[in-house]
Amino acid sequence: MEHAQLALRLSPFDPLIYLPYVSLAYAHFAARRFEDAAAAANRASQANPSFSVPCMLHAAALAELGRSDDAKAMAQRFLELEPSITVSSAIRSARYENPENIAALGSALRKAGLPET
Repeated sequence: MEHAQLALRLSPFDPLIYLPYVSLAYAHFAARRFEDAAAAANRASQANPSFSVPCMLHAAALAELGRSDDAKAMAQRFLELEPSITVSSAIRSARYENPENIAALGSALRKAGLPET
């Protein structure tokens, strides 16, 4: 989180600003700070609307917050950007190594309505 926050402070107008926000969304989700994860993912999506990873993280965080309608809408946006995405392929592409984080992300994406296969 420190590196991402530093990148945001040092280069707030960087055209790749969405990348530190994605890093923060991953970190907050792993720390089970779902409100912060959703906010960071939202900022990443605003900075680059065609990048699908923030939609995945946003959908997962919203699902964990119990905001099922919003989570399903974000999962639908994720599917629009990545039509063949499934829970399995999403967690394979995620930046987690810890099995608990991978399982938590998969569970949240299922709650959000992402197809399993």
